[in-house]
This record gives sequence, C-alpha cells and structure tokens, in this order.
Amino acid sequence: MIYRDVRPRVELAPFVRCIWLMRGAASAAARAPQRIVPDGCIELIFNLGEPFRRVNESGGADVQPNAMVVGATTRHLHVWPAAEIDLVGIRLRPGALPLFSRVRAHEFSDATLEAPFVLEGAATLHDRLCQTVATPARVALVEQHLTRVAARRPSAPRTAALAAQIVHGAGVVSCSGVARSAGLSHRQLDRLFAAEVGIAPRVLGRLARFQRALWHLEPGRFPGWAAVAARAGYFDQAHLIRDFVEFSGVTPAAYAREQHPMSDAFSGVAS
Repeated sequence: MIYRDVRPRVELAPFVRCIWLMRGAASAAARAPQRIVPDGCIELIFNLGEPFRRVNESGGADVQPNAMVVGATTRHLHVWPAAEIDLVGIRLRPGALPLFSRVRAHEFSDATLEAPFVLEGAATLHDRLCQTVATPARVALVEQHLTRVAARRPSAPRTAALAAQIVHGAGVVSCSGVARSAGLSHRQLDRLFAAEVGIAPRVLGRLARFQRALWHLEPGRFPGWAAVAARAGYFDQAHLIRDFVEFSGVTPAAYAREQHPMSDAFSGVAS
C-alpha cells in the first residue's frame, strides 16, 4: 500500500491542504478495521476500487459510498479497508468549504455524505478518475475540477485564514484574540466556524494540538509521554491523556500498541 500526498496548484493552496492518493494491496494489518482519528479537516474521498466498510455503533459494517465527503469530525471511527486499495482524496483546509460548496459545514459534522450532495460534478469527477491511471493525470483532473467550481463562487471565504491562525497555534493561540483581530465577537466567530468549518474554534485548536502529538509518535515505539505532551503544547501528561481518550477513544499507550497504517499515513500537523 503506497500513500502519497501532493500540494495543489498555487491558487488552490490556501484552501486545499493536499490531494492524496493511496493505492495497492493492503497488508494484513491494513485489512483489519482501522482506527481513524479526527484532524478538523473536511475530506472528499473517491474510491476507485473495491468498496470500504465502516464499523457502525452496533458492531456491524456499513458499505461506504464510492464518492463521499467526510465532515469535520471530533471523534474516531473504524473503517474496514478492501484487500485492494485505490483512493483519491482531497483534504480541504478548515474554513475552505464555501469556496467549493453551498452546503453548511455543520450539516454534516461527524457524518458522511455522498459527494454529489456537497460538491458540484462529483459523480462526473469520480467517473473520470476511474478512467485515469497515472498519478499526475489524476491530480490534474482534481485540480481542474476544483478550480472550475471555485471560479463560480463570488469570493474566497475569509474563515480559512482565521482557522489557519488557530491551527498553527495548536491549542495555544487565543480564540478571543483571533475574533478581535477579525472585528468579530466571540459568538460571531463561533457562528462563522459552525457554518464554514463545522466545529468550534476552540475544538479546532485542540484537534491541531492532538495531531501535533501524533506527529511525534513513531509506529511501534513507546515514547516518553511527558516529553510528547511538552513538545505538542500540552500542560502536562494528564492533559495529553484526556484529549487522546476523547479524540481517539483510547489512551496514548493503547493507541501506540495498535497497528493503524492508514491513520499513520494521514496524521500530521496542517500547514
């Protein structure tokens, strides 16, 4: 299984964190249910191969759409990959959704929708990606489609720049300060983030800090958790553990013992 992410063309870069591709035979570990942890981003995912399944609350598995949008999530989920993987994904930066869709982000927070409900022309894009094999050609198709959709919007959303301040602050930057710098009240900032990011500013900052902690982990190794907490910007180890349990469903030590190749590929601090 090979994972690759590509920075989009310059005019999309402020709004699209990356275009990613995952392809190949899944390892034995990757064929088991995967714990996918939240990062605050909205993802458009096109499955060009066998369908994945998502473990539901009753322990069964629901088949996922071949073209779907995953809203900004605040809790982990379990995904059951196919034996052969062929995915193309678009990871939007927090706050970028209005450039590509008229759907409000809070309408599918912690949920998954079929992509045509959110992105204009998603079904056509999926079909064209299925007919294309080479990675550069697939990336070009995605870039062209997003550029066409964005050109129909009246203006770029300003929320993406505000969200970027919070993400780069990774739970340390003051959300009240971000609101003041934009000439907004705290309540106005919360409403803006609900519509365009899907989660509250403070939650986005916490997720960015949690992702920074993941960035310091190496699969199969057990680090000093106090040192990880300090590097990621937590007050102490207990603070790290609380966020880990909330966002991943397990303690840091339990997470480190698990194998989750897909999450390990995706994890990292947004930049």
